[in-house]
Amino acid sequence: MNIYNIRIGVLINTFKLSNFKQMRTFNNNDVLIKYYHLDKEISFINYNIVNGQIKYLYVSPLYQNNGLGKQILQNCIMEMDVFYNKEVWCISGKNHLFWNNVYNKSFQYRYPIKSYLPNLSGFYMKL
Repeated sequence: MNIYNIRIGVLINTFKLSNFKQMRTFNNNDVLIKYYHLDKEISFINYNIVNGQIKYLYVSPLYQNNGLGKQILQNCIMEMDVFYNKEVWCISGKNHLFWNNVYNKSFQYRYPIKSYLPNLSGFYMKL
């Protein structure tokens, strides 16, 4: 069944990353990708291509729960794999719904997330 969301004017089951315009910027080893629908920013991801850290992943509430965040994450992980990262990781609380469930629960919780970040927890996935 197709569900039409009047507030954003798209079919819910057609959220494919290729349907959205993107703008990519680089700053040293950091990559920032912003996604747009009708010239409005709806999502972004910021990550370090060298150390595997996902710094930010945001999807506008109107676009959540339709697989968009998972597709963005998948593209990020594929790119990090090309750069020979051993793992992908992020700083997050233990009960974060997205990181607990994404990628068929492949992300594992770890405290500390990194030895050089002794007071921070997060999730990681081996590549």
